[in-house]
Amino acid sequence: MQKQFVERNEKRLDNNAGLFIAARSANAWVNMHLEFASVIFMAGCMAFIVAVRGLVEPSYAAMCLGNVMSLPVVMFQLALTVSDVENSMVSFERQWALTKIESEAPMKRHKDELI
Repeated sequence: MQKQFVERNEKRLDNNAGLFIAARSANAWVNMHLEFASVIFMAGCMAFIVAVRGLVEPSYAAMCLGNVMSLPVVMFQLALTVSDVENSMVSFERQWALTKIESEAPMKRHKDELI
């Protein structure tokens, strides 16, 4: 009996670890693509600043580059926030579905009261 319990729990832990690795891999994939998109955007901004170097004051160019440098962090935080909202919505939908389940029979029956 104890051996079956240990084997069952080891199997469940293995399944849980597999799901954890899949979630981490998906998170790394999204992070890599967001970083790549922000690098492309930064390169575009830098090319634009170089192209109009005589028309734009250096302080405005520096301010633009400073704000663009924080873009990867903002994009990643936005992705995490959207993911958290989606998880919360799924949890709420599950709880809402559980409220629709019919309740069980009462603990006391009419025969119990007669005894």
